[in-house]
Amino acid sequence: MDVSSIIRDKLILNGGKARVKLLVGEKCFNIMLADEGVLVDNLDKQPLLEWRVFEKTIELLKSKGGSAI
Repeated sequence: MDVSSIIRDKLILNGGKARVKLLVGEKCFNIMLADEGVLVDNLDKQPLLEWRVFEKTIELLKSKGGSAI
């Protein structure tokens, strides 16, 4: 199962939306399921993260041994 399917399935189980807490601090952002990907409320002018963004991120993490830094 690819990462996009996992995210999509979890969002569907949660009514198509979720609140995501940042790793540092107390801030959160909201995401909402869309056909093309995920709408993110803190991305201002381009709130859509397309599914291919998640797939490319996983490719990067795999090629870097699990870390993007």
